Amino acid sequence: GDGSAHRSVVGGACADWQGVGPCGARVLTRRLQGRASLMRGEVAGSVDVDRPLPPSPRDWTSAEVVRWWLATSTAAVERINAEVAEAAAAGFAAAEQKKRLRVVLRGAEWPPRTKLGLSFEPPGLADAPPTAPPTLSRVTPRTPIADASPLIRRGTRVVGCRLALAQEEGAPPEGARSDAGESLTAGIDHRAGASDAPPGRSGLLAELRRGSLALTRVADALDAAESEATRAAEEVPRKLDDDAALLRAWVVGGEAAQEEERRRIARRTKEEVDAEAAGRAASVAVARARLDEARAVLARAAAAARQVELEITFEPAAFGRAEVPRVPRHFSGASRLGQGDGKAFMNAFADPERGLRSLIVACEGDTRVAETLFQALCALAGTTPRTTD
Repeated sequence: GDGSAHRSVVGGACADWQGVGPCGARVLTRRLQGRASLMRGEVAGSVDVDRPLPPSPRDWTSAEVVRWWLATSTAAVERINAEVAEAAAAGFAAAEQKKRLRVVLRGAEWPPRTKLGLSFEPPGLADAPPTAPPTLSRVTPRTPIADASPLIRRGTRVVGCRLALAQEEGAPPEGARSDAGESLTAGIDHRAGASDAPPGRSGLLAELRRGSLALTRVADALDAAESEATRAAEEVPRKLDDDAALLRAWVVGGEAAQEEERRRIARRTKEEVDAEAAGRAASVAVARARLDEARAVLARAAAAARQVELEITFEPAAFGRAEVPRVPRHFSGASRLGQGDGKAFMNAFADPERGLRSLIVACEGDTRVAETLFQALCALAGTTPRTTD
């Protein structure tokens, strides 16, 4: 109740509220200017759709961002669908050829305690036989597979999987072993040119499970070995001579403790000095032996992680008719983070390095619509668009 105005999102609609006292706050809800029907691509409300947009996108309001998104994406979808219809009339099965995508996951680069992040459609859906390759229903974001390519999305099929051990020169075939003595690479084909997974859904899913367990095993072992080596290095005693002992006494107890430590050092006999030195040397030797053992375990775990490789072959879903993508939640009034404007829109989608990838995600993987929007945004921003590989 300090009288300051705030902006919030209440029930999916934008609201302005102002504190009225310690007993509570008065909430004033109002319709967003330029509300959008996100499923039909229509603009409704009190906004003037015929009014020209400001020349600089960073000056746009959220309503103007919605207007541009719907108008540009609708024009792109109409053009793309016309090309798809023309290609179908000419006898082509699809406007684009399917391209297989191979992703190689290595144990040394795999984050610890991380799964593949792939979910699959139940067998028999989409008029496919039960033995057909599995089709993705969801890809967990911010995982190594999701970051590998935006084309790995819902509808993509897994058509190949291979788990193998890339032998290093001079490395033993069994690789590193865990604390319990079991091999970290047990059950992995050690032969050069290991065969792919058996064809069909069951064989591919079984090989994916084996690959996920192998990656997790070596990654977790490597992470544990790194932590143990760091802890062992910290436990090695530092050199403690007389000057260091005096300094430590001053830090712990001040000048009085330092003076007491100086008198103790002066009263020591040769036998006491030799005994202290022998005790320190013994503790250092034990700690260094523990450190050497931890480093040896780390080296074996790193060697095993470098050998494990899981190669997955994806077949991206064929693009048919395009659809107008939903307006991003941050600009449609449906986000709990607030309401984005033109500056936030350009920062999110017009960046030459990351903008196209973000647009592909917003367009649910349809690179045709995303590239059209990206090129239009780059033209407005005066930057050079960069396409994905």
